Amino acid sequence: MAQVGTKRFIPWRIADVNGNPVTGRQLSALQVIFLRNAAACSDALNLNEIQPGLYFIEYTPSSTGEDYLDIYDATNDERLVDDEVIVTIATGDGGSGSGLNVVQLSQDTGGVGALKVTLSNPSTYTLYVFVSQDWQSGRCSAADAVAQTAINSDGSWAESSLTVLPGTYHIVAMSANGTVYVMRSFLQLSLS
Repeated sequence: MAQVGTKRFIPWRIADVNGNPVTGRQLSALQVIFLRNAAACSDALNLNEIQPGLYFIEYTPSSTGEDYLDIYDATNDERLVDDEVIVTIATGDGGSGSGLNVVQLSQDTGGVGALKVTLSNPSTYTLYVFVSQDWQSGRCSAADAVAQTAINSDGSWAESSLTVLPGTYHIVAMSANGTVYVMRSFLQLSLS
């Protein structure tokens, strides 16, 4: 589940038939199907290469619905398919019923820089937030995350904060090549 107005980052590794990284791909050279609720979506897509052969598809959803993204690189016979529900979460007012009570999660949750990524080459990772129960039950793919952000080269989050419901979460950094680093387990987030 992603949110209206919150940038999405979808990792994609492109390799040739020998498994070598393919560099310099441009979105204009790829076949793209981008739909919201089965109709063409006009949100701007960007393709950013963050290291040889590792790209992020980036966009900011402008409305609610179900997004379907299918990008095909015919030259290298590589395909990325992403299906994501886009929602609006209204900030709450302490329980009066005008919206959901939500928590802002940032790299400074728990102390200045407490959730800053300290891995080498941090920009090759995406930070995902999983409900701890989901993570323990094996629901730990990017599609199962409740929030995500790209990571800058200094380890800081690309998004200043992520909006989640109060609960218990696993904060995980994943690279497109499958490396997984659990940064924090069972982080309890509650309303202040």
